[in-house]
Amino acid sequence: MKCPRCHGTGKMIEWVATDTVSEYEFPCRKCNGTGEIEVTNEEYLCTCSTEERAKFLTEVILSDRRFRMTMVGGVEETKAWLKEKHDDSVQG
Repeated sequence: MKCPRCHGTGKMIEWVATDTVSEYEFPCRKCNGTGEIEVTNEEYLCTCSTEERAKFLTEVILSDRRFRMTMVGGVEETKAWLKEKHDDSVQG
């Protein structure tokens, strides 16, 4: 997922005012300069709008056999799925 702190650039800019204003660029601390962060399925869903969330869940339910089996398994299995690393390739 694109890093929300640096907006996927991997870089942060800091303005320092001394005698003159200087601009310093450094790697983003949240993504370590990669521009991408790993999130769980639950964290990803919290970033979605209602429409995006509905689209994502529909895609997962229709395409991911393991997820359908998880839903049959009950609450504990669903909680485990929510804590798994989010896979962007599942998105429609």
